[in-house]
Amino acid sequence: MEVVLPKIIEMLENTVDYRTESLRLIAIAFIELPAKADGFLLQYISPIFSTIKQYMEINIRNGKIRDMDSTILASVLIMTALTHPGIYNLIGDKNLLYSNSREERRKYVRFWLDLIVSSTSAHSLPIAEITEEHPG
Repeated sequence: MEVVLPKIIEMLENTVDYRTESLRLIAIAFIELPAKADGFLLQYISPIFSTIKQYMEINIRNGKIRDMDSTILASVLIMTALTHPGIYNLIGDKNLLYSNSREERRKYVRFWLDLIVSSTSAHSLPIAEITEEHPG
């Protein structure tokens, strides 16, 4: 979990940071073309989200994650990773939450690990850094 969860969150955050047009197109498709949006989402988005859900299910079965509903867990993880910065600005103060994005991501990942990792699992290990030397 300490290696894969940061990568999942990074992938979702990168979508928000660098592929904002994709999120806008999905939102517009839902509003303007709901029938066609379903096919697009099933073909392109569902496999990604389903993989995250399956990863959660495997870790629940292996006892690395608490016994939770994997669909709800994956949904909440995905939505909070995609919306956290915007929501924080609405409910937090306007000051910077963290001094840099690496610190923000580490704090965010630590929150999720503390929330979902079973107390019998060794989640006190440091969160793996994704670097060029250690791509994961």
